[in-house]
Amino acid sequence: MKGRKIKRFTVLAVVFMLIFVAQSVALLMYNQTFFLISLAIFAVLVVVAIICYNSMRRDVYRSIMKSAEIMSAEKSETLKNFSAPVVILSHGGTVVWHNNAFAELSQGENVLGRNFTTLIGENAYSKLIHLKNTGTTLFNRIFEMFVLNDDDVKVVYFIDQTELKKTYAEYRFSRPVVALLEIDSLEQILSDVRASKKVQICGEIQDLIEKWFTNANGIMRTVSNNRFFLVFEQRYLKQFEDEKFKILELVRNYEIADGKSLTLSVGIGHGCQTLHECEALAKKALDMSLSRGGDQVAIKSPKEEYRFYGGVKAVAEKGSRVRARITAKALSGLITASERVVIMGHRFSDLDCVGAAVALAQTIQGLDVPVDIVINRNDSMANTLLDYTDANGCEDLMISGQDILDALDQDTLLIVVDTHRPSVLECKEVYEKANRIVVIDHHRKATDYIDNAVIFYDETSASSTCEMVAELCQYISGEPLTRVQANALLSGIMLDTKNFILNTGVRTFEAAAYLRKCGADPVIVKKMFADSVDIYKRKYAVISSAQIYEDCVIALNPESDKNVRLISAQAADELVNVNHVKASFVLFMDGENINISARSLGEINVQIIMEKLGGGGHRNMAACSIKNTTFEAALAALQEAIDSER
Repeated sequence: MKGRKIKRFTVLAVVFMLIFVAQSVALLMYNQTFFLISLAIFAVLVVVAIICYNSMRRDVYRSIMKSAEIMSAEKSETLKNFSAPVVILSHGGTVVWHNNAFAELSQGENVLGRNFTTLIGENAYSKLIHLKNTGTTLFNRIFEMFVLNDDDVKVVYFIDQTELKKTYAEYRFSRPVVALLEIDSLEQILSDVRASKKVQICGEIQDLIEKWFTNANGIMRTVSNNRFFLVFEQRYLKQFEDEKFKILELVRNYEIADGKSLTLSVGIGHGCQTLHECEALAKKALDMSLSRGGDQVAIKSPKEEYRFYGGVKAVAEKGSRVRARITAKALSGLITASERVVIMGHRFSDLDCVGAAVALAQTIQGLDVPVDIVINRNDSMANTLLDYTDANGCEDLMISGQDILDALDQDTLLIVVDTHRPSVLECKEVYEKANRIVVIDHHRKATDYIDNAVIFYDETSASSTCEMVAELCQYISGEPLTRVQANALLSGIMLDTKNFILNTGVRTFEAAAYLRKCGADPVIVKKMFADSVDIYKRKYAVISSAQIYEDCVIALNPESDKNVRLISAQAADELVNVNHVKASFVLFMDGENINISARSLGEINVQIIMEKLGGGGHRNMAACSIKNTTFEAALAALQEAIDSER
């Protein structure tokens, strides 16, 4: 590198000297003083050029002499006939010699006198000098280069690794991948279809899968009417990911009579040493896909987190309450066998979280088991419900996480409601100290779920956790709910369904009817949603700042106080009602983090978008928190996440 710089400088010096000579002749005719100044400058440049030229000559001489020393006698013959390509570089990086193997590699191309960076690039040369070895591609071959440094020259050896790299790539691409495909809720959806028609539908779905899978050159076996087993090579997995698993859309668009349609859930395991291990991962991935509502692909490898594709269609509602009854019986046994029960939800608790906790706590009290609810009142967004329950004798149920820690022991049962992620719990220390844990949640399963629960009761088809608790309480005690329980549960259902508009099914209205029968008063519940004039003004100020992006609407809430989370969530609820908008997002500041509240009416799965930013939630309602960022950076990340789902 140094030699090249000297040459460049010498050439520039000669050019400048010629220019000064021309200028000096011109100045002599007009001004003798300027002529003398130019002459002095000219003399300085001549001296500099001579010095640089001599330095260059010494550098070249040293390189030649060192090369001659290396190339002398037996060394010369050895390097010349060495089987691996070898080049000798000057101190500045110029190729001054190469052996026969390198000449054969270059196929007659003259590289002598060329700087080595023109062959391998600046980055590769820099790594070679500093690390003493690096990889490169040269003349359509892959090499590992090693350098031996001297004061004046460098000897570079090339080890051909082309075949090794190709073999390694082929090994990786040919590794086995196992996929399990399951048609979601097939028996339930086709319950009223004739047996012959059911066989026809299953056959046509299988035909769709076979045609899609043909190009993978793999093995497909039918396990049952609704489950298929696939084995193929790793090279085809990327193709499926690039097309975002087109089979999901093909099955989704398959029409059944009466407007019904089917969806497909897929679990894929790869990156393991054996097929058996891949199959085990595929089963876990399929369970994850089903627990998130189906109509999606979950991909898992031992060294990577889950990757998801799909999740467009809403999960089919489960009409049977068998699971609720079995779960209630098991939960009742755990409660009665415990010395104390602690109920805990997520941070910034809402009406669904608090309502489920209060109703469950009063039912447990009816079993004569001590119970507490862990909650942080200062951060709660359900203060109207807390005021109502306090006024009706539930104030003693509430306790902070730090105050309950000392009372926890081996016989304490922790029930987590309205979340299944340890990172968002009201008090993580309580969870870490608990010995037995039960989870009751309606959100789609995230990858960082509570994996040590004795009972993990998740119903993604349920409108809310309050709907699930309303069913459980009926089977746990057998006694009608109190008026306080009924109002608390109804408030949570109304919040998560947006007054029975979103995520509602038959069981949602059955639960609401049961709560009404138990004394739930819609007027009292409506008052729990009332806001102050100040909150109304601030909410509509956020709404007025909204901008359309693609088929979504995005707003920023620059305020930062205890009500910012509530105002942002309510603004997102309102913005989703804008014409031709499929989803709404409101960004707000929380300390040094930017949070996002996301809502949709079902056409866009906002949970998937929020998961790309580290959050989660439900299909129609989700959120995330981006640490140590700005509104501009968070907005750009959100737009990128939205674009990735197009």
